[in-house]
Amino acid sequence: MNNVASPRKLDTRLALPHRPYHVHDERLWLKKSQPVRLDVEIWPTCMVFRKGHRIRLDIQPRDGVGSAPYTHYSADYNVGDNTVFTGGSMPSHLLLPVIPGK
Repeated sequence: MNNVASPRKLDTRLALPHRPYHVHDERLWLKKSQPVRLDVEIWPTCMVFRKGHRIRLDIQPRDGVGSAPYTHYSADYNVGDNTVFTGGSMPSHLLLPVIPGK
């Protein structure tokens, strides 16, 4: 199994809240049904969202529907199931910067 989440270890000196810095110096292998924290940077873009607009976040095991033109891997590169835990002892969040209007 291709384990693309295994190099998830962060350098806490270089990581920022909106930009995780992965050191890639060891593999932290996943174990079936064991949740792990995974910090993922969403690359900057130039979208403008006006009042009342909504944002949708799609989490996929690979580049897929809606990712073009930002594709990096073929559709068969990494397949798997994603589970996002959202409460209790395993909260999750999406951090979005807000640029003040003029």
